[in-house]
Amino acid sequence: MFTLQQCKACMLHKHRQLTGVQHRQDCWTVNHQAGTRPNFIVILTDDLGWDDVGLHNPGYARTPNIDKFIRNGTLFDNFYVAPECAPTRAALLTGRHPLRTGTVKVNSGYDFIHSAEMTAAHYLSAQGYQTAHFGKWHNIQTLGYEPWHVGFQQSWYIDTNLKDGAVWHNGNISYVQGYTEQQLAGVLLDYLAKAEARAAKQGSKARPFFVYYAPRAMHTGNGCQSKPGLAARCFPPKFRAPYRARKYSGIANNTLDAWAAAEYLDSVVGRVLGQVARSSLAGSTYVLLASDNGAQLLPGEETPAAKLIRMPSGMQGSKAVVLEGGIRNFLAVQGPGVEAGVTDSTLLDVTDILPTLAELAAKPGSSSSSSSSSSSSSSDGVDWSSIWDGISFANLLSVPAPGSRTTLAATAAAAAAAAAASGVMNGARSGARGVALATPQQQQRYLFAFGHQCWSEEALPLLGPDREVLRPQRLLRYDGGGLPNYLEPVGGEWLSTANGSYRGFEMCIAVRRGQYKWIGLTGKVYRFQNGSHIELPCNEVPQPQAAAIAAEFAAAACAWWAGIAAAPHSFTKPVFHVGLQSWNVTNVLAQGAHEISGNSAGNVRVLPNALAGFVEARDAAWWSLQVLKPGAVSVVLMYTSAVAATFSVSIGGYQSIANGSAPNITAVLPAQKRMLGVEVGTLPLPAPTSPPTKSELRLQLLSSTKPGAPIFTHLGNIQLTLGGKKNAKRRRPIAAGEEEEEWLDLRSRFNWPDGQAGEESPYSPFDAEGIAHCAACQPPL
Repeated sequence: MFTLQQCKACMLHKHRQLTGVQHRQDCWTVNHQAGTRPNFIVILTDDLGWDDVGLHNPGYARTPNIDKFIRNGTLFDNFYVAPECAPTRAALLTGRHPLRTGTVKVNSGYDFIHSAEMTAAHYLSAQGYQTAHFGKWHNIQTLGYEPWHVGFQQSWYIDTNLKDGAVWHNGNISYVQGYTEQQLAGVLLDYLAKAEARAAKQGSKARPFFVYYAPRAMHTGNGCQSKPGLAARCFPPKFRAPYRARKYSGIANNTLDAWAAAEYLDSVVGRVLGQVARSSLAGSTYVLLASDNGAQLLPGEETPAAKLIRMPSGMQGSKAVVLEGGIRNFLAVQGPGVEAGVTDSTLLDVTDILPTLAELAAKPGSSSSSSSSSSSSSSDGVDWSSIWDGISFANLLSVPAPGSRTTLAATAAAAAAAAAASGVMNGARSGARGVALATPQQQQRYLFAFGHQCWSEEALPLLGPDREVLRPQRLLRYDGGGLPNYLEPVGGEWLSTANGSYRGFEMCIAVRRGQYKWIGLTGKVYRFQNGSHIELPCNEVPQPQAAAIAAEFAAAACAWWAGIAAAPHSFTKPVFHVGLQSWNVTNVLAQGAHEISGNSAGNVRVLPNALAGFVEARDAAWWSLQVLKPGAVSVVLMYTSAVAATFSVSIGGYQSIANGSAPNITAVLPAQKRMLGVEVGTLPLPAPTSPPTKSELRLQLLSSTKPGAPIFTHLGNIQLTLGGKKNAKRRRPIAAGEEEEEWLDLRSRFNWPDGQAGEESPYSPFDAEGIAHCAACQPPL
């Protein structure tokens, strides 16, 4: 059995080759201390911006359940997240800046958490907690990276469908009738009811629980678009009906859809919040409610007038950029000892959540009385602050004891002075306390935000002799590094506002400290006072003070970036696991290639959810594999192409593939306009080793029927099935007579290409995010 100190050593080992998930799970298994400890429910909504909450836009938005929860708890109004979904989720789950974990974007193989990262589920499982996940999972959907493989003992993952969708319970698929989000809430309510019954029966011996609940309801999805891949919001029709009233006339349809989706989300989340409040769990459970990024603006919402209706706070920017409208959100907390009706303006980050849970979990009893949040210690006394970027805010969740140095009277006396410095709205809530309870560390911290615009999907770092990302290298340099993404709409718009040429990562970084914020793109500095978070001249710091602050913040950003670039998991691509536990199907997502090789740069292109091209003989893509079982795999390529061609497919060590000694298949691939899985043969796998070592998969063009023309318009997936397709699991036995009809129905409903192994690990190119602008990302099926 491993100790937490040994687990820490695992995390700190820069060149650790641990990609076998079974071994990793063992690393987080430790004895926990007995005693009553609190439960945790962390609710992370999807695309719910600050102004989408009724309290912040009372004239239009309607979220009565969320409003009530905020009023009856503590609202943190200086809470920051990443500008997009997957990075925020990685930060929440690891307590580390997402770039350190391998998560850079929402697609292109940069939307995963490295296998050696410790998640909140790993940590709290090690502390004796029951861990469960419900809802969205946007930290790569391929074998070994799903929630049931990264510490969650129970997981119910849902697909993107509004209605009649699919739910994967610990990897086993089932199909639901009705609205998927409502069905999922029912499963969560049942889980909580069982936890309450268990606590009543077992008393202090009952294990506490950690629930990560990630509803999708505000996000765009399948079931409400005119075609797959189109960005459109989903909700039951009844939630749209109130927004046909006269007061809403002239407002963009996409804005009305956003409010309807927010109200639908509120109805679902409200069921969970209501059950907790009514149950005996309320006295021992912390509930944290936040969102993953700012509001996503769809066509019709982007003009200044239309945006001000959707975002009356006046915050600039929206989802995907590092302006306040993209990264400032709300965090509301209820739980033992947490004050009701209070607004706290301490500068917080989503990475703070895991250190906070760790500190609260380490304490006997249900209330926090921490005197310092400068470190996060486990029940074994390990200080994890050297690993986590976040700072525990447990000190902000307890009512100060009478006679203590920080009493409520002292808080009230300090609130007026603190309000101006912190940006809290005077008089907005009767319990505004500014930063009166913040520690010096919390008051003096820097927060760094990164936008993906400086890292195109085609950015691939050079690999060293060990086949890991070479560090240092030019692509990762602060000055001039990165690969700007001018083609993607948000990226092009963001970068085009800069004066002069591309300067490097500085252009995609923002820094907050105290009441000031620096934008690397423009070099401007803003001061947020009296609740205003607007990056406009009214808040711009004048010279020469601005120059001094900008120099300080720019230096801090440069130093921070040096640590990011040196982090062993940053800017890596996933390792694809083959033969993990009882699973036989591995989807090697094409965009997860960690190297492109060939005669000419640009012959093979990386798309958000695919590869395209392959023009000349020897053009090749390489993927990193971890083989965990002996045997052989059937190989299926899922693609569209305009040209027939012959390829070589190899699996083995890098050197053996490079020198031609590794087993390989010569595959003749026909041209096909619709995506279909084409089985090309069977390859033996390298023998597993202990400790695990990495292998590679290479796809190389040998010849073409039309030399000089690109082969693939969309290569989405290389599906490897251990023992062949017959070994793939199905949800249930399917009779021969109904197999074709049922599979056709499933493929139509979930956009699954034909020719794959079936329901064990179904693949769809439309499961990727950020593809609405990319026609090549949406192949005909």
